[in-house]
Amino acid sequence: MHPAGRTRVQRPRLRWLARRPPETLPVPRRAPSGPKPTPRYPAPPRWGLRQDFTPDAPERESAAESAAGLTPFALRLATGIVFLAAFAELVAYLLLVINRSGPVSMWLAWPATVAVFALGWLAVFAVVGVAVVLALWLRAVRDRAYAALGTAEPRPVWQLWAYCLVPVVNLVAAPVLLLETVRAQDRSERPGWMVAWCSSGGGGRRGSR
Repeated sequence: MHPAGRTRVQRPRLRWLARRPPETLPVPRRAPSGPKPTPRYPAPPRWGLRQDFTPDAPERESAAESAAGLTPFALRLATGIVFLAAFAELVAYLLLVINRSGPVSMWLAWPATVAVFALGWLAVFAVVGVAVVLALWLRAVRDRAYAALGTAEPRPVWQLWAYCLVPVVNLVAAPVLLLETVRAQDRSERPGWMVAWCSSGGGGRRGSR
């Protein structure tokens, strides 16, 4: 018989599985049937969303804003120094009037001269200091006014200083800066007034009509 005519016998495939003997298997654990204890934490859990309740650090004031807070004190101090200088001048003049017929005593002339000289220069420095403080105050007010409008200060810093401190120029330029500041404040407050008017009575009257 030809070898090609033979049929092949398919042998079944064997798969070996290795299993542990039953006596070597671990004893299954039983779940506790009693109530479970309530979980306790020594500290609050940190999972989930974190909320930070610490207040934000306050913004640092600029030099202009801090100087603007000293404006009332600077004005009172300068006013007191100017009055003292004027009083010293008045006392010196009275001494000259009283002693027209003779020389003034050295014990009176020397203190009067020193007081007039010292208080006079001190009054000059006080007036200059008040002018600087007022310029810083105006700068801080203008910064807040234009910040409320969402814009920056339109004028450069050197121009503000020149308009406030240069003699004769400040007589005309300083009022212009004040008018600009008032207009900026009016523009920043106008939308608030419009909203308040519409919400209170204006809008309701139009709706009723």
